[in-house]
Amino acid sequence: MTTCPTPRRPRLGSLLLSFLASPLGLLVVLTGVLQLLSPD
Repeated sequence: MTTCPTPRRPRLGSLLLSFLASPLGLLVVLTGVLQLLSPD
């Protein structure tokens, strides 16, 4: 298995994972989904 040095994707993935793992990230996602489901 050869892993090409792509600085963008791994960083974005880990950042997204850590962001979603944090309660703040979950809160933001929840509010976003709620806004999408019930538009003003």
